[in-house]
Amino acid sequence: MPSYVKMDNGSLGDFAQDLGFVQASGHRTAVLFCLRDWPRTTGQVALSCGLSPPHASRAIKEMLDRGLVDCATPTVRGRGRQYALTDPGRAVTDSLTMEARRPLTVPLARVSQPRGWYLAMAQRFGTERAREVMEAVGLSSVIDKGGPQWIPVRQLLLMLDETERRFGDGSYRVIRQLASDAVYHYPAVRRYITRAIPNRFLIDLAPAAYLREFNHGRLEVEGGAGRVHFKLYEWASSPARCAGWLGSWEGLFKLRKLSARIEKQQCVLQGDEFCGYYAEWDE
Repeated sequence: MPSYVKMDNGSLGDFAQDLGFVQASGHRTAVLFCLRDWPRTTGQVALSCGLSPPHASRAIKEMLDRGLVDCATPTVRGRGRQYALTDPGRAVTDSLTMEARRPLTVPLARVSQPRGWYLAMAQRFGTERAREVMEAVGLSSVIDKGGPQWIPVRQLLLMLDETERRFGDGSYRVIRQLASDAVYHYPAVRRYITRAIPNRFLIDLAPAAYLREFNHGRLEVEGGAGRVHFKLYEWASSPARCAGWLGSWEGLFKLRKLSARIEKQQCVLQGDEFCGYYAEWDE
């Protein structure tokens, strides 16, 4: 095959050499496939691939040096830097034998998500009924801060659907209300929301808070004084989850004592690239 990427040492690396380089390491193969979906931080790569952080970091560096991976956030220093495939890296990924090499990449969320949801349900519907929901979807272990630290996002979707089935009317209004209440209980939210800093600077910290809670996807924010567009890139969604995110944004502004007008303008379930939530408020 033709050469397509120039290496740092001046020699031309061809497709076959790069393919062999990746195939020679299960770690490199796993990392390459992990980056196929979205740009990710080293920590997210390690968690998604089941690798230790040092192993994930070394694999990323090896492929950075070879031109298969590039930094997607060059202005970020230290933790939070995201990495993405280059065109040569994507070509190699497309050619790998999927059945033999691709790892099982599962979207995960910290247990603080279902735990906060449980506390919000308990306040609104009572402890017993809230516990029944968690037991029905296999999440009772998170109630008392036991069990794993991360859970599959699939269980969150089941939790939301079960909540709507028991307490809702099909409009997801209850999901939206509970999500607004639940954000108060998320450590990543409280870590930032209570800081005495201007709202604009606080909003810029939202992507960092997202990275603390999820191992997949990413959050981008655009806007200025009194307005912001949240762009949520996720591949695991549902109507209930969309309503939950809308309620979460409403709850965040409520915690800051801001009366914001929030609407959803884009949705991955309707074929858009991301779920977009637009908010306006009076400073």
